[in-house]
Amino acid sequence: MIRAAMRHATHCLALGAMLTGVFAAAWAPSGARADETGKQQYFRQQDRFEKEQAAREIADQIERYRKVQGNLEPTELERLEEDARLGAIEKYESILERIEALDEPELEDIVHRLAVLYAEHEAGQYRRGHDVVEDEERYHRAGILKGEPPPVKPDFRRSKRLYRILLDRFPKSKYADEAMYFLGYATEEEDGMEAALPFYEALLDQYPKSRFTTESEMRLGEYYFFLDDFARARGYYERVVAAGPSEFLEKGLFKLGWCHFIEGNHAKARETFLSLLDAFAANPKVKRGELFTETVEALAKSYAEDSSEAELKAIAARSGATGYGITIYQALANLYRDQSRYADAVGVYSYLLKTYPTYEGAPDVMGTYIDSLSVEKRLDEANELREQMVTNYGPGSAWWEANPNPELRANALKISEHMLTVVTQYYHGKAQRDHKPEDWANAIRLYRKYLAAFPDSPERLDAQFSYAQALYDTRDFHEAIAQFGEVAHHADFEGKPNPYVEKAAYFRVLAVNEIAKTQAVPVELTIQVYGEYIALNPTSERVPQLLFKQGEILYNAKAYARAAEYFDKLATEHPNDSRAKEAHLLATQAFFQAEDYPAVERRARFNLTRLDLTPDEREKQERMVALSMFKEAEQLGAAGDTLAAANRYADLYAEFPGRDVAPNALYNAGLGYRKIGRKSEALAAFETLVRKHETSEFAFDALLLAVAIHEEDDNWRAVEDKLDIAERLAPRRPEVREIGWRLAEWAGTKGTRADAVRLYGRYRQRYPNDVDRNLTGEYRIFVKDFEALPKEAPEGDLGRLLSR
Repeated sequence: MIRAAMRHATHCLALGAMLTGVFAAAWAPSGARADETGKQQYFRQQDRFEKEQAAREIADQIERYRKVQGNLEPTELERLEEDARLGAIEKYESILERIEALDEPELEDIVHRLAVLYAEHEAGQYRRGHDVVEDEERYHRAGILKGEPPPVKPDFRRSKRLYRILLDRFPKSKYADEAMYFLGYATEEEDGMEAALPFYEALLDQYPKSRFTTESEMRLGEYYFFLDDFARARGYYERVVAAGPSEFLEKGLFKLGWCHFIEGNHAKARETFLSLLDAFAANPKVKRGELFTETVEALAKSYAEDSSEAELKAIAARSGATGYGITIYQALANLYRDQSRYADAVGVYSYLLKTYPTYEGAPDVMGTYIDSLSVEKRLDEANELREQMVTNYGPGSAWWEANPNPELRANALKISEHMLTVVTQYYHGKAQRDHKPEDWANAIRLYRKYLAAFPDSPERLDAQFSYAQALYDTRDFHEAIAQFGEVAHHADFEGKPNPYVEKAAYFRVLAVNEIAKTQAVPVELTIQVYGEYIALNPTSERVPQLLFKQGEILYNAKAYARAAEYFDKLATEHPNDSRAKEAHLLATQAFFQAEDYPAVERRARFNLTRLDLTPDEREKQERMVALSMFKEAEQLGAAGDTLAAANRYADLYAEFPGRDVAPNALYNAGLGYRKIGRKSEALAAFETLVRKHETSEFAFDALLLAVAIHEEDDNWRAVEDKLDIAERLAPRRPEVREIGWRLAEWAGTKGTRADAVRLYGRYRQRYPNDVDRNLTGEYRIFVKDFEALPKEAPEGDLGRLLSR
């Protein structure tokens, strides 16, 4: 009250308002003196009226200043009030200069008014001095001023003198109780409470019904409480409480309760404290503040010392559904926790939550309750409650509907999410440690619950990644692939990149590989999973390995063209990778299997010129070039481009005459040239084949075709040369006999007698059992001999011919 005003600037203004109220109450009109003449009374009253009117105007001015203080700076308001106050003091003191003109009631009022004004003035001086000292102390602490400033002491000498005059001159004054109270207050401020005791005690003795009585009793109670004289302090506090509603009632109840508590009377202490809380509940307009909080804490301490379960439950009935019982239970449970009495705390938290299930702070209480259970090692209970939080306090719950405040709901979700995360991680960690199926099942179930309850949480990505890991660890690879996929493709959040992109994408790869160990995996699923890892992590060191695997998988699935693409991608985009060379070679092989022979030739030639090949690898690549050229020629022939096909075969032979495919290529080249009538190229191909590759499977056929061309060109001398070769290559082949016979027939019909004799004789020698043809040969020779006789040949020549 006034003591606080003397110590704090703003409270000094409150003191001034109180004193002004006292001041205003003193404006009772004074009566005329009986011994004055009418004229004297007139002039005296006129003079007093003018001065009193001026004083009233000053008082009104002070009041106006206070009404608009919200629009004035504190220092400006104080200056205006102080100027007005000093003006009023001057006016009243000028009235007292003619004291003989004042009657007793007038003198009493003016002395009282001056006492009040001086009290305000002296209080203001003390406050201003105190402010100066505080500033100097700050400068001293900051090192700006040397030496500590001297303390400021209050000085109420003038106001105290005036109040004493009032009591001495007017012992029955209507202001006597006020004067007695102020003398006590001022003495307490100047010299301490012990010096002020006579004034307060006289006030209570002489003016038991004064408006200052309750405050004086409160001051005395505080004094004796400070001295640890709790019995005497309790007496004064009881009187404050007995006085009924006042500004001191709540504090009186509070201190009375503490007296009972200190004296060991816990039942009375609790009843007193509860009465105080009842008073607060009955008057919602009263600010609860620190006194309410301290009362609750005092009750908690009392209940913690000595209470029964029934007594604790009675609090709820007394306070009502939304009353102070909630606060008491919380304070008591928290006190138990501070005292490490977690079992007791658990009991209180449990009862609080059952009694007030929709209390706005229930989620926070539940969190503390769960923590207490954990400390008590009651983990199963704690985990069950953690799991239930989102159900009990989330959307759709009774608590949720009873508490529409967005901040409360957000807090409930935050706590529920945290608790669900904790219990989920508990089972996941336990499963990883103990490998028990039931722990894995609980972890997976709780992850699913979390993801369903908090789809938009910033922590969702962490939970989903852990969920996918749990699925992987329990060999649910298909679902793990799906969950890791969602994680890997999750967009960046809160301005930060997704930290799980690489890990999640790679776990999908591992999951696919695990499935492949026991069952066939669709090729497209594997390629997709590998491909998404590469797309999401293009700079990862794993990319070359996965590209290689994709190529292998597609190659084994006979998807050769796509396999070649992946091998080629690895080889071209990662040329320094250890697998690059093999990828080049496999890409070439894949292109061959895909029948993309131009690509095969191109890649194989690249390999031969750019790669560091072993002899075996070089041999294989050369063979690939030759085979690709052969296949290209085949494709050209099938497409009807016989000349291009023949040329391609010829080019192949020209470049690779020693390869096993060379004779076939040369043979096909000859066939192509022959087909389009280019006999010279065809004959050259066939003869080269016969000459250089006579052991080839195509040599004899080439020989036959060469013979056919010679026969068509009537080049029987060349045919005779080929017959020598044919008889060496395949003497028993019927085609050789036919060539020999056709050659003999040519000689017998178109050749010379010498040719006929030689060639028919050759045939007869090789095929003596062919009687008919041999007779025909003899006949052909006979005819040639006959035709060679002169027309008038001697009869003897003809006879010799016939006898042969």
